[in-house]
Amino acid sequence: GWPVEDRFVHWVVTNPIWMQAVGTAIPAAAAPSTSVRLVDLTRPSAWQVERDPASRASVTAADAGAGLSLHYAVAGGERRAQYVAFALSPVEGLAQAAAVRVTLSADRPMRLSIQLREPLGRGDGRRWRRSLVVTPEAVSQTIRLDDLRPVDPGPARAPLDRVHALLLVV
Repeated sequence: GWPVEDRFVHWVVTNPIWMQAVGTAIPAAAAPSTSVRLVDLTRPSAWQVERDPASRASVTAADAGAGLSLHYAVAGGERRAQYVAFALSPVEGLAQAAAVRVTLSADRPMRLSIQLREPLGRGDGRRWRRSLVVTPEAVSQTIRLDDLRPVDPGPARAPLDRVHALLLVV
């Protein structure tokens, strides 16, 4: 983790993140079936860190190979758009996905944003998001991609064939 004051912040430990093919029912249980295309997104090298210049973050393999550990320290002081984002780009199989299933935990209750981003020339591009609550207990959540809402004015649904990044944003 990153030192914050006199302790380390261990942000999120996640099990595999899976995507589900469009048109398949999302099972109530977390167990995958043969009709679901699963994509394991837990390779630390697949994720990039995006952050403001004063914040810090890293992605490492979790203990015993059980997913990822995401560590961060958001810069202190007055609010001035401090942020940390963990970005997966490109996202394999997203155009055929109906949902993303994540299992997350944190050292204390917190809220983060799961986002999709479409590139638009210069800048960050257009984004769609949904807020998630993360607790110390690891909880699996299935996020239907149709439930993400645009951050800025634009299409109500993300154009999955053009989206190039999935982000977890603090």
